Amino acid sequence: MDTIVRVFWDPKRGSSEEEYQDAFAPRERLDEYRCEPVQRFAVSDGASEAIYSGRWAQILTQAWCEGRLELSEGRTEDMAILGETWRQSIGDSELPWWAEEKIRSGSFATLVGLELHEGPCGSAWSCTAVGDSCWLLIRENQVMALGPLQKSADFSNNPYLLASNPSLMANLPTAVTTTSGILEKGDEFFLMSDAIAHWVVGKIEGQVLFNEWFPFFDARDSEEAFKDWVGTLRDSGEMRNDDITLMSVCVVSC
Repeated sequence: MDTIVRVFWDPKRGSSEEEYQDAFAPRERLDEYRCEPVQRFAVSDGASEAIYSGRWAQILTQAWCEGRLELSEGRTEDMAILGETWRQSIGDSELPWWAEEKIRSGSFATLVGLELHEGPCGSAWSCTAVGDSCWLLIRENQVMALGPLQKSADFSNNPYLLASNPSLMANLPTAVTTTSGILEKGDEFFLMSDAIAHWVVGKIEGQVLFNEWFPFFDARDSEEAFKDWVGTLRDSGEMRNDDITLMSVCVVSC
C-alpha cells in the first residue's frame, strides 16, 4: 500500500520547542510516499506534571512503530523494558532531591497508534489507544470512525497514562482500546494529542463539515499557517493552551 504522512506540531504558548512534551513517530521520511506492506504510526502526549515525560513519549512512539510495544492484551512486559530504557536515558548526573523523587515515581504519557497492513483478503487498519490522545478516520470527507473518546464530556484532567514504572499499571487491560476495519483507497487517518482532539470532537458535535476544519492544509507554507491557526484558536479560548500534535496518514493506494 502507498501512504503519505504529514505532521503538524506546536509547543504550548510560552514554551520552547525543546520543552515540547508530545512525541510522534516515525520522524523520518515525512511528506514522502511509503509503500511498505505493514506501516505503523504513533502520537504520544507526555504528562506535563511528570519528569522527562517528553522523553518517555518519544520512547513509546518509537517502540510502537518498531513493533516493540504490545498493548492489545494489557501486557506490561514490554513496558518494563521501555521503562528501564527511559531510566537509563536520564543517566546518573546529580539532580535536585525533588527530581530524584520524581524519577523514582517514573514518567507518564498517553499513546495512540495506527497500524496499516496488507493481508490475503485485502488491506486493513487498526488503532490502539491509551488515554486521551485520539484517532480519527475520514472517508470521502465524512467522519467514519473516532476513538477512544467520542464526546467533549469524555475529556478530563485525569486520563489513564502509560507509566514507566509498570507496577503502576494494574488496570492497563481495561484502559487499552483497539478498533479495526477494512482499508479503502483515499482513507485519511488523523492521530491527535488531547487539546486538538478535544477541539475536533467539538466540531463533530457542532456538525461542522470536515472540509472546514483545517484551512492550513493547502497553504503555501502549511507549517507556519498551522502555527498561526493554533495561535488564533488559543487567543479565542477555543483551543486549550497545550502542546499540539496532529499527524495525517493518507492512503494513496491499497
